[in-house]
Amino acid sequence: MLARMDATPPIPGPTPATIARALNEQGFLFQNRIVGLAWDERDASKWHPEAFEYPVSIGLFHDETRIDLVLRCTVPATSAWYITVEAKRSHPDYKAWVFFERRSRLLGLEKSEFSFQAADYQRPDPRKFYDGLPPLQSRVMRIGNATEIPVFAYYVEARENQKNKQSSNSATTKIEEAFLQVTLGVIGLSGVLRGCRQQPFRIVPVVVTTAEIFAADYLAEDVDQRKGMIDPAKLKLQSLPWVAVNYAINDKIAGERANAAPPEGLLTADLGGRLLRTVFVVQAESFMELLTKLRVEFAEKNPQA
Repeated sequence: MLARMDATPPIPGPTPATIARALNEQGFLFQNRIVGLAWDERDASKWHPEAFEYPVSIGLFHDETRIDLVLRCTVPATSAWYITVEAKRSHPDYKAWVFFERRSRLLGLEKSEFSFQAADYQRPDPRKFYDGLPPLQSRVMRIGNATEIPVFAYYVEARENQKNKQSSNSATTKIEEAFLQVTLGVIGLSGVLRGCRQQPFRIVPVVVTTAEIFAADYLAEDVDQRKGMIDPAKLKLQSLPWVAVNYAINDKIAGERANAAPPEGLLTADLGGRLLRTVFVVQAESFMELLTKLRVEFAEKNPQA
């Protein structure tokens, strides 16, 4: 019996290994895992997922971004607290995120504080046009650091093993991307909440990462003044589940400067009163524990601070 000559051989399809490589190359799987975890644990954490991949734009500049996850605290019932979440995997070559310098960037500030995006009702000014929206007093709200969360000013991504003399030992790309994305989300969500007549509110940015988190402590005098470097023996490293960073956000999205800023300490006042926001960085396995801490320390103690 003769074989049929017109039969088309089947085209081999992609294998599971091929698809897995494609999925693993991007960050969607990690993002979906964090979103699913927040949804599954919403009753225990008391942070209710409000939106996933929520698009926002920033004012007249039309800087657009998407917020991976928006959470709203449900305890107490009067809580006005929200969290914007950015899920960020570490670069495969720079798996250690190191945070350092615990002193505040603000001159004269005795201790670290947390700075959040906040908005409150204000008495309408009959001379102003509010475009049908509630009169909004947007501000940077500060809360004293009574928690066990250390606050840092600087950060770096560290390579564990140097491939060759030409390869860099450090980077900041992934951290900067995460901080920019999550703070853009804070400002964008602030505008959305105002448009939805949701006031007052407070918004906390959180970056969830696959990176290992370390604090690097040292004495300033141990840095070689001529070389600007430090001997490894002078460093103290501590592994941490989470940290906070007082981050200066994009000037373009921070809002207008005060018209009557004091002449003395003008730049310090501008930094602390307009630009600084506290970003929390947490290892993925400690995410739910951090949510509990943020609820207890902020939402329950300062429901409408």
